[in-house]
Amino acid sequence: MLRNEGLRIVDLTASGTASAGETYGRFSDGTARKLALARGVEHIGVLYSHDSMVESLRWLNAALGKQLPAFFEAYASGDPVTLGRFLAPGAKVTGLGVK
Repeated sequence: MLRNEGLRIVDLTASGTASAGETYGRFSDGTARKLALARGVEHIGVLYSHDSMVESLRWLNAALGKQLPAFFEAYASGDPVTLGRFLAPGAKVTGLGVK
């Protein structure tokens, strides 16, 4: 149901040819649209899923020209070694795929 509504909205930019996972339109003029689906979650869980975090990061990087700090990329990756480079000694981050 939500997938169909997402495709309907993206179709407004894709001229009726939208499919999930593809970006349509342009960031430069504000017409970019994409339907991204998160695996194994329902409703509120999509906000906290690893897929959502990674997809959000990719979207923001594309929209902002990679202006986001590397910390967010490390956080979205869930790699504790990479993330640890940004944390104070003894600090710990949990959730959103971080192990």
